[in-house]
Amino acid sequence: MITKERAEALTPQDSIRPILEAGEEVLRWAGRELALANPSHNPNLDTKVTLVIQSKGRASRCGQFHANSWSTKEGAPIHEIFISSEHLKQNTLEIISTLIHERVHMWNFQNNIDDCSAGGRHNIKGFKTTCESIKGYSCEFQSKSIGYGLTKILPELEKKLRLPVSKGGLDIDKLDIVFNKFKELPPRTKTPTKSIKYTCNTCN
Repeated sequence: MITKERAEALTPQDSIRPILEAGEEVLRWAGRELALANPSHNPNLDTKVTLVIQSKGRASRCGQFHANSWSTKEGAPIHEIFISSEHLKQNTLEIISTLIHERVHMWNFQNNIDDCSAGGRHNIKGFKTTCESIKGYSCEFQSKSIGYGLTKILPELEKKLRLPVSKGGLDIDKLDIVFNKFKELPPRTKTPTKSIKYTCNTCN
């Protein structure tokens, strides 16, 4: 777990490892909250999940859950949760909301709860039900193409998230520091090509 002192000591030149650790901390928190809210289900809190940060390119997704993407040497599954580097430019609450959103998909997968349509594009009511089992986390209908995809942290949940970790919160002030460091990173520049372009006067 990242301490506030360590977060404050980070510089924009540091590795993105602290960003990954902060995201993984959110995923663990969401898993515990889902377990508390759904005691009749298997919490599966020991299942490993890898957080991946990369550019979304031309895709529109801010995040996505991929089941059984990897496995341990013993053959145990490792799931993957992706969050786009572009989305990390948003405020901390929106980043946390996206991570909770994807952790809900992982929870439902582990408990055999259908939360997507047959084609995998629509979030159906099973997703909404699990989301709203976390008090203060709303899930509303977004569109016919997405379904129940509009998830949001309400003031009730935000208040809890701002509590120290020792009191069941996430200490958002600390996460603010970590995620804001990512916003300070200079944009990557394209490596100039060494190829030479030749033009044929006859063809052109």
